[in-house]
Amino acid sequence: MLTEQQQTVMLKKSKEEALKMVTLCLWCKHFLLSFGTDDYSELTPGNPPECQCYKGHWCLDRYSFTMKDYRIGMLKAQTCLDFERSDE
Repeated sequence: MLTEQQQTVMLKKSKEEALKMVTLCLWCKHFLLSFGTDDYSELTPGNPPECQCYKGHWCLDRYSFTMKDYRIGMLKAQTCLDFERSDE
């Protein structure tokens, strides 16, 4: 039977291995997701939601945002030469 400390070490190793296998734009430091802001007034509009790659590989805004395009964008990280895993 494993001690609690051994179990903790095994779980940490499993998480690290899982992160190595999962390469999505979501985990990249160049990924941006903004939910936008509401209009402040009639004269001062808010900001629309957006989801994009800061390196310019893909960009979705309120006019082009579909689930299919989002999934395709996330998977681009698997072959992206600019992918850098985020520390956050």
